[in-house]
Amino acid sequence: MKNLFNRQSGPKEWADTHHSTYDFVKFVAIGFTRRMVEVEVENQERAEGRRRPKRRKQGPTVIDLGNGHSITTTNSHKFLGVILDKELRFKEHAAYAVGKGAKWATQVRRLARMAKGMHGDFARQLYYTVAAKSMLYAVDVWGSIGVGGDGKDRTWGIGGVLKKLESVQRQAAIQSTGALRSTLSDLLFAHADMLPMKENIKLICQAAALRIASLPKDHPTAAAGHRAMAINPRVHPSPLNNIMHISKIKPDMIETIDTLCKSPRWRSPFKTEILSMKDEALQAEKEREVDVKIYSDGSGHDGHIGAAAVLIYGHREPKVARHYLGPDTEHTVYEGECVGQLLGMGLLQRHTSNLSHSNTALLVDNQSSITSHHARKPRPGSYIIESICTTHMDVRKRHSGIKIRIHWIPGHKDIKYSDVVDAHAKKAAEGSQHNCNNRVGILKKRLPCSRSATKQKL
Repeated sequence: MKNLFNRQSGPKEWADTHHSTYDFVKFVAIGFTRRMVEVEVENQERAEGRRRPKRRKQGPTVIDLGNGHSITTTNSHKFLGVILDKELRFKEHAAYAVGKGAKWATQVRRLARMAKGMHGDFARQLYYTVAAKSMLYAVDVWGSIGVGGDGKDRTWGIGGVLKKLESVQRQAAIQSTGALRSTLSDLLFAHADMLPMKENIKLICQAAALRIASLPKDHPTAAAGHRAMAINPRVHPSPLNNIMHISKIKPDMIETIDTLCKSPRWRSPFKTEILSMKDEALQAEKEREVDVKIYSDGSGHDGHIGAAAVLIYGHREPKVARHYLGPDTEHTVYEGECVGQLLGMGLLQRHTSNLSHSNTALLVDNQSSITSHHARKPRPGSYIIESICTTHMDVRKRHSGIKIRIHWIPGHKDIKYSDVVDAHAKKAAEGSQHNCNNRVGILKKRLPCSRSATKQKL
């Protein structure tokens, strides 16, 4: 530590060159280890017949930083809201979390009195939004649940904590239902519409594993998540091993969501129009005069997701494109709407007529998929939006001067080709045998599973 602190271009040199002094009182060091040290037996104990040396936990260590400064290691320290102890058993933080939950549950009880308090539904909502959030903060780190070799849940080291957390939730359930204190916990949680604490923690761990699985490959946590999913140690599993195996997901099958937002100067290549009233949108559709119209739609039908697009150009026969995404446990209707726009751009890209300097309208009945074109923060399905933008660039190269604008139209309002494209989307949801004109961009390969759909499945 001394060499690290005093090295060339290190912290000490930076402080000297920037006229900044460190407050060594705020420095904290923890020696993370579970190794025991041997202590010599006292004379009295040796006389009683004990010859083997004692084994005790390691004491504090003094770290010399030079220039008369030193740091003494501590047994625990709070970092980013989690109390880290030197053995990483998280017993102190578990007690701290139970105390926070009990404190908030008591505050909720003061507001949910039977005579003149708030309604039970509000008390339950207040418990989940305040008490449970505070109590279960970072529970995927200090209280993760794993999977044993027999396939059953592994709760090593947190069995007692689970009982204490469940007792706090039991108080909240009594407050929200007004039940007797002698009511069985299982019956009480069922009437209060509350998951058992163990299942609630499992959901939090699964959501954390899903976020890790959707990270880009260059993210430092992604590689660790893939390694943790490949191996499930029978002894001393890490929290990452536990959450990855309790979720039972395959990271290679989940879509990748970037963690970096786009620059504030970035502007979408598309111009969009979403009218506030349906009647105005219908009237605008009747009065719209453009050279090319493309209707796109995504649909869920019988547990499957399909997408379709129809291109209208003059009096020529409409061109249709269909694509089957997969079951609704892997994809969402929102993805189908985005894929429908991608199919429409593909029809425009392969169009043989010269569409240079023409006006084109892409008509969509889903507002969320339209506003996604202006979102700077990545979200589920962003990779489809990126593919749409890439295909749009190819269209502009092929048809120079073409103007494309995305309009929102209300669905199921007797718009001729809107109903036609909806029927094609339902046909596409019946299976991949109905695919046509779908070889465009990322649709040439199987689409990864949606993080939103996988979370709903879990």
